[in-house]
Amino acid sequence: MFLPDSNIPFASRFPVKCFFTPLSKSLQLDTVKLLVMERHVLRVDATAAESALHNISTIATSRTSTIFQSEHTSFDQTSGLLATEGDEPPAEWSLSLPVQLPESFDLASQSVLAGIINISHRVVVKAQFRDTENNANITIEEEIPFSIYMTPAVIASNGEIHGHYIERFKSYECAPPAYGQHKCDAIPPEWAEYLRQFNASSQRPHYEQGTVHDMSCIPAVQGSLDIEPPVYQFCAS
Repeated sequence: MFLPDSNIPFASRFPVKCFFTPLSKSLQLDTVKLLVMERHVLRVDATAAESALHNISTIATSRTSTIFQSEHTSFDQTSGLLATEGDEPPAEWSLSLPVQLPESFDLASQSVLAGIINISHRVVVKAQFRDTENNANITIEEEIPFSIYMTPAVIASNGEIHGHYIERFKSYECAPPAYGQHKCDAIPPEWAEYLRQFNASSQRPHYEQGTVHDMSCIPAVQGSLDIEPPVYQFCAS
């Protein structure tokens, strides 16, 4: 699951990309539910009586609300499927689901991280699969935290709220390669020489390792032992 950015302007519309790869060919994607959750946490200092009675320093209360919800059930179209070889049914699903944040301050707030009030947001995706062999349902859930921020471009001079449409995904937020198609990291050529020297030094006796091998890594300073420390002058007040 991917978002176009971890910071979304208030009242904006943005897509959520989802990739599903079931472990069994008998599993078919049935329903995908998309939610945006907003959590408020209020934390205040406890009074002296409450601290002495309950041995607490702070009192916290929280509330979680759903500011956006959508359900998608039509996945039999080829546009939402990743084709496979042969005539076998597709084993992966690639979906782009739209999210519209509320355009009212009464329905949603911007993300806040303060000592007393904390408001956080997260996108939750619930996917339900149906096993065609035994007609059983399997549900998975995934969530991604993100932040909603306020920008002057959202609120017009007359007080109206105008959201933005975010479509472009960042280049580094692409899907990982499939298993078996990954590439190993390249090893610098000079590391082979370092490894050879390390293996050679590790075969020496312990008394040689402590004197020859360890001291070779320390840069030498010529004449450092012959330099006298500076003389400090004390002024009498």
